[in-house]
Amino acid sequence: MSLLLRRGVDQKVANSIVYDQHTPLSSIKEVIKNGLAKEIEAKSTGGRFKLEAGYIVKALNQARNECKVVNPTKLCKKLVANLAASKRPYTPLEPKEFDKRRKRQLAALNVK
Repeated sequence: MSLLLRRGVDQKVANSIVYDQHTPLSSIKEVIKNGLAKEIEAKSTGGRFKLEAGYIVKALNQARNECKVVNPTKLCKKLVANLAASKRPYTPLEPKEFDKRRKRQLAALNVK
């Protein structure tokens, strides 16, 4: 429910979605992700879309009325793929390098 409240959905509406309608958490997360992807795309193309509470409630109600589970949209999948491709591969530090960096950080903070 905190996901909905953080996005501006009214407390009573959020309670209804989560407890009365038994909306799965995965659907709530996907609606928010899809909306954020749509907002990012709109900003890059000069469009006017902002993820607001009304969009979230409408999408969740529509999915419930159609007895569907919300899945990622093509736009959301594309955005996630682009983000994954842009990240550098993660290489863990060797123990010696970790200790070396730790000592430098502690020295910078004057911590022993």
